[in-house]
Amino acid sequence: MQAGASAQLHTILVTISFLFFSFFPANSARVRLVRLTEAAENLKKRAATSVRMGKENEAVDLLVQKKKLTKALENIKERIEVLDRLSSKISEVMTWFF
Repeated sequence: MQAGASAQLHTILVTISFLFFSFFPANSARVRLVRLTEAAENLKKRAATSVRMGKENEAVDLLVQKKKLTKALENIKERIEVLDRLSSKISEVMTWFF
């Protein structure tokens, strides 16, 4: 590979890495995952308290919110897995050329 092409490829890979890690950080998704997991547990506890207090409708509403939150958690977990795989691939490609 010519020196100019190698430098250009290096610039492209550095730019891609920067954009990837700036706009799609897996660590932020992990932090969000922890916060939402705690929120789901809180909703579950609040629903149990509502049932004990005889507020079944409120408990149902809380459990519906928890179900939606659980779906969001699944999406975040999938996103983290994709970001980790992409990060690994980018790192692998970078090591091939440098």
